[in-house]
Amino acid sequence: MVRVILTLFIAAAIAVLVGFFMKGKFDFIPLENLSFEKKSKFEQKIEEKQPEKQAKQAVRSSGNNAKEAEIYFVKTKAENEEPEIYVVKKKASNPKEKLEIAIKTLIEGPSSIDRVKGAYSAIPKETKILGIKEDANSYTINLSDDFEYGGGTTSMSARLKQLTKTALNASGGKDVYLEINGERVESLGGEGINVNQPLKEE
Repeated sequence: MVRVILTLFIAAAIAVLVGFFMKGKFDFIPLENLSFEKKSKFEQKIEEKQPEKQAKQAVRSSGNNAKEAEIYFVKTKAENEEPEIYVVKKKASNPKEKLEIAIKTLIEGPSSIDRVKGAYSAIPKETKILGIKEDANSYTINLSDDFEYGGGTTSMSARLKQLTKTALNASGGKDVYLEINGERVESLGGEGINVNQPLKEE
């Protein structure tokens, strides 16, 4: 009996000594702070590549927007059907050039290749660009009065829509105003087609 008690006493003493020497050797992490989620190397690589991929996509997107102007012509799908939009793209090196190229191409009308494909313009070919002015918040496009001559309500609406869509696409978010012979217009032609100023798509 005495031997058993002595053995237990020695074992307890050893345990105390071991605990004393090992104290401070290990840091214990609370259970609630443990994370059991383990991601594969493949998933880790995808996450590492994602910011780089998004950055490249953003640069590519902004580059396309800055360097291409969209010019809107008209194309008739079939006889007795409403015309549809026909888009031509032109390269430009800066925002102002983008608008200038867009309006110039629009007023010149579709190329022979585009005409073969069915494209045409409701804008009279006699129309001239008298000037394009830029300030901090807007552009002003000044056209000759040929723009509002010839054609009925449908033609007048189509040419205004062509101009509006082309100008707003190329303006870089700035407002765009329309002048005829240097005067800001409120309506076009004898039919009195209303012109929103600044130009707005309906």
